[in-house]
Amino acid sequence: MINTLLYRILLAIPTMLGVAVICFMLVQIAPGDPLVSVMPPDASEALRQTLMQAYGFDKPLPLQFIHWLWRALHGDLGMSVATGRPVIDEVMTAVAYSLRLALLATAIGFVLGSLFGFVAGYFRNSVIDRLASVLSVFGVSVPHYWLGMLLVILCSVKFALLPATGGGPIGEVGWQWDWAHLQFMLLPALTLSVIPTGIIARTVRSQVADILSQEFIVGLRARGLNESRIFVHVMKNAAPTALAVMGLQVGYLMGGSILVETVFSWPGTGLLLNTAIFQRDLPCCRAPSGCWRCFSCCSTCWWIFCRPPSTRVLRGADHGGYSNDESGPGRSGPRFPARLLARRAAPPTARPRRGGGGVVILLLLALALFGPWLIVKDPYQTSMFLRLKPIGSDGFPLGSDELGRDMLSRLILGTRLSLFMGIVPVVFAFFIGGAIGIIAGYTGGKTNTVIMRTVDVFYAFPSVLLAIALSGALGAGIGNALLSLTLVFVPQVARIAESVTAQVRHMDYIDAARATGASALTIIRVQVLGNVLGPIFVFSTGLISVCMILASGLSFLGLGVRPPEPEWG
Repeated sequence: MINTLLYRILLAIPTMLGVAVICFMLVQIAPGDPLVSVMPPDASEALRQTLMQAYGFDKPLPLQFIHWLWRALHGDLGMSVATGRPVIDEVMTAVAYSLRLALLATAIGFVLGSLFGFVAGYFRNSVIDRLASVLSVFGVSVPHYWLGMLLVILCSVKFALLPATGGGPIGEVGWQWDWAHLQFMLLPALTLSVIPTGIIARTVRSQVADILSQEFIVGLRARGLNESRIFVHVMKNAAPTALAVMGLQVGYLMGGSILVETVFSWPGTGLLLNTAIFQRDLPCCRAPSGCWRCFSCCSTCWWIFCRPPSTRVLRGADHGGYSNDESGPGRSGPRFPARLLARRAAPPTARPRRGGGGVVILLLLALALFGPWLIVKDPYQTSMFLRLKPIGSDGFPLGSDELGRDMLSRLILGTRLSLFMGIVPVVFAFFIGGAIGIIAGYTGGKTNTVIMRTVDVFYAFPSVLLAIALSGALGAGIGNALLSLTLVFVPQVARIAESVTAQVRHMDYIDAARATGASALTIIRVQVLGNVLGPIFVFSTGLISVCMILASGLSFLGLGVRPPEPEWG
């Protein structure tokens, strides 16, 4: 384990350097004047040149990067253009807030996710299992900003139970957990916790179901142990996986909380980055990404430390003398996938129905194709006399927005653009990332190392962070949003394509094709593509919903589709 940790840390060094280069370049290519927040409109050219020299913006880009990296390694991240304070002070204050929020959200997600997962896995194929599965899918699918605004309306506006925004008493920054501070954290923490709740619940449910199918459970029941004792053994075996997944969620939530922090005005790193992007505060734009990468590395080390070894004999095997397979006592080996074969061999009526997702997809496609013919009111027509009509008003089934536009018409018309924003980037990522991954996986060696280390630089960013950073650098608009989302998903598709291709290229039929003198291009076209396109395609189709949520999040922040075009964000 120590060797694995050291290896991961060494691999993180070039990745961190690449992350630093990407962060620096994205900020530099962003449109706009970096001194717009400090210069008066009638400032002279002499004042502008003085400020450019003071912040180092007059030097060549390579020299700026070297100076910035050298100072960053010594703890000096420069001065904020907007506030005039040291960036390190701004970042550390924001990190304290974000880390508190991420820890509380992860703790809530761990408790709820473990509870749902254990119960669903123990009573699998029951009503409880199906309910837990629905809640898990909801947790990983719902847009955070929508859920956050819903909680604000219910808990703050309607019932006045909790404050809607802010980070607590002014002037107090630290790790206070009293009610005066905790009440400001509950709503954003509950909003963020739906992700770890869903992920941990699905992981634990799968682990518990797998443990219950082990032979040592049969032995424990044969010896007469009651179900409560067996449940304890199952929990002991599933707990390491839940803890490992929990650690990964802290790093993800630190980088994926931008939308939630914006909704609740929580003064964390996400709100700091979002504010810095719109203020063109270059020093503050560069710092949060490096902090998120450090937390990501810590999360990976936690995963390596807590994950259950793949060849471990399950706890409880000593009670009945059973191990993972029949290769002998105390040994572990590959298990025959009996549950998978039993499910495939079951009659159609005995299989679980999964047609709900297909119905939703068909409904969305129908709205996208025939939506313009279903619209009764003009979705672009504004009227201040009809603004903020409640749901169910005469002529407004879903009410109206602040400009008096019909929400139902905009929702139907926005389906087409939202699907377009979700499908097009994934299609481009499928071809570009698939080609990169297949080339890297088939060639192997140093070529694979160089290509995949470059891919890892982009893969190191959380998807939300990378999409917002790219859109902020390129500017708002449909074209720039499509390009940003494509660059977000290319590394993910490339990773899957490289992994599948690396397995296929060692097959016997590939060696036979090489022995016949076939060229590498012919082998890839005839032998490799037919075996790797299926897994890549399946993985890519699963990214469409994620891409739609990211696109709506960009539009919500003002970095995606521009008004008045109707889009779900």
